[in-house]
Amino acid sequence: MADASLLAHLASRLTNQTELLATEALGYGRYLRIGHEGARAQARFQVNYNRWATQKETPLWFVLIDSPDMPMGKIEERLGDGYLGFDLPVNVEYEAVLEAVVKKLHDVANSLATA
Repeated sequence: MADASLLAHLASRLTNQTELLATEALGYGRYLRIGHEGARAQARFQVNYNRWATQKETPLWFVLIDSPDMPMGKIEERLGDGYLGFDLPVNVEYEAVLEAVVKKLHDVANSLATA
């Protein structure tokens, strides 16, 4: 598991502290849109303590949200329930962790574009 200082640094790079929003899962996150033209979804990139404690060894979660542009049915067809935990590499430099996060986001965007 990545150490807390690395996760805090990563979170600070991905969010502006004045724009952090509390989520229902005892964590913090940022709303955004992801995808390619014609296949964009609304999402929340978040630190989710509840899912970290109960489902997967990662605090970083990406949650896709039902929207007119990308209904939940399409999300479920392409990516399951819409909750995606980020497997973070350990014992590596910060840049490798950031690269893994960016790759996962790129993969999500590509998955949304495929039918």
